[in-house]
Amino acid sequence: MKEEKGKLGLGKIYEKYLILKRNSHTLQIACVFDKATQSQAFFIVSQEEVDDEVNMIPIAKLYLDNEVQETIEPMFEESALAQVVFNEYEENDERFTIEEIDNDRLPFDEDYKNMAKMFRKGLEIIPEIVENLEDTE
Repeated sequence: MKEEKGKLGLGKIYEKYLILKRNSHTLQIACVFDKATQSQAFFIVSQEEVDDEVNMIPIAKLYLDNEVQETIEPMFEESALAQVVFNEYEENDERFTIEEIDNDRLPFDEDYKNMAKMFRKGLEIIPEIVENLEDTE
């Protein structure tokens, strides 16, 4: 998993998820120039004014065509696992503002290594769970 500023990638995804859930009133549409693709793109961003500065955190890229639907395949079991892990963390996460979520560390998992370990262990047992479910049908 990619590490960013001491936080594992899954932790950054969790933080964006938490911003969406707890701060939906800050969501805005943003038109940007994507340097990688050399084209215009639209994002959902969380925008908050802090100390006379506008803080804009990109949350999700919006796709303008149906092409992405043809190139991605849902991973239902993995999605359900991520939801369970995120729900467990959210129940114990006392950060609510964007500034807190973006800047403060989670006391019980500062770099999200435990989250990543929990997710990896869950991924390891998914095939066994699916097999057991299929055997009962």
